[in-house]
Amino acid sequence: METILHKGRKIERSDFIYNCEEDYYECPLIVQCLPGSSKTKLKRIYRDGREILVENMNDKLQTDEAQSRLKLRATSVEPVPLRRN
Repeated sequence: METILHKGRKIERSDFIYNCEEDYYECPLIVQCLPGSSKTKLKRIYRDGREILVENMNDKLQTDEAQSRLKLRATSVEPVPLRRN
């Protein structure tokens, strides 16, 4: 939370803490978002059902094996079939 305020940047989705058991995100700045005088104690942010797949793929792509495969693929030229008219 201090880094968000110190840098003066906007809050990003990655700043939120996801509780998968109860399926909700917790805001790191909940005091500023929902002050004590607010009637509600929580604010809902809905999660796409496929978002877990994106997170898993991002984690997978950060591994050393994935990085080396991407490097190898970037150096090779993939064949393109010729079009005949």
